[in-house]
Amino acid sequence: MALKENKREKILRAALEVFTKKGFHASSMAMVAKKAKISVGAIYTYFKSEDDLIRQIFLEIKEEMNLMLSKSINKDMECKEKFITFWITILNFLIKNPSKFRYLEQYFNSPYGIKERKECLVEKGSGASPLVEIFKEGIDKNLIQNLPVEILAALTMGAMASLARDSSLGFSNLDENLIRRCAECCFKGIANE
Repeated sequence: MALKENKREKILRAALEVFTKKGFHASSMAMVAKKAKISVGAIYTYFKSEDDLIRQIFLEIKEEMNLMLSKSINKDMECKEKFITFWITILNFLIKNPSKFRYLEQYFNSPYGIKERKECLVEKGSGASPLVEIFKEGIDKNLIQNLPVEILAALTMGAMASLARDSSLGFSNLDENLIRRCAECCFKGIANE
C-alpha cells in the first residue's frame, strides 16, 4: 500500500509541475508520465482521466489548507480574529507554496474552478469555504457589512491573491507584522463600522 501511495504522490507532484508550467490545455498525460518517470497507463491506475487528476490536485491542496485552518482557528475566537487568522494562514501558505498558488490561480480561472468556486460560495458540492462561515457569522453579529458572500470574498481574497503574487515576483517583502496589518486592513474594508 505504501508503494502505491508513493507512486500516486509522485504523479501528483509531477502533474502539479507540468500543469503550472504548461497550463491545463497545453499539458498531456504523456508529459505528466514523462515527468514522473512512469508509463501513461500507470497514471490511469490512480486517476480516471486528466480531468480527474486536475481535480484531485485541487482537492489535495484544499485539504492541506483546511487542515492548517483547523489548527489555527478555534470556534471560540471572536469573528474578527477568525477572519484575520484565516487570512494570515492562507496568505502564508500561498507565499510558501508558489507552485500551489499558481495552480490554484489557474484552477479557479478555468471551467473546473469556476464551478467549484460557485459551489463553495453557495454551499453546494464539497461544502462552503471556512471564510463563508466567518462572513455569515460577521453579518449575523452585525460586524461585517451585509453584502453577498461572493462580493465579500472578492474584496478579501482578491487582495490576498495580489499580495501573494507580488511576493512571489519579488515586488514586496511581507514579514509577519506587515501580513497582519494587511489582514486587519482587509477586515476594516468589510467591517460594518
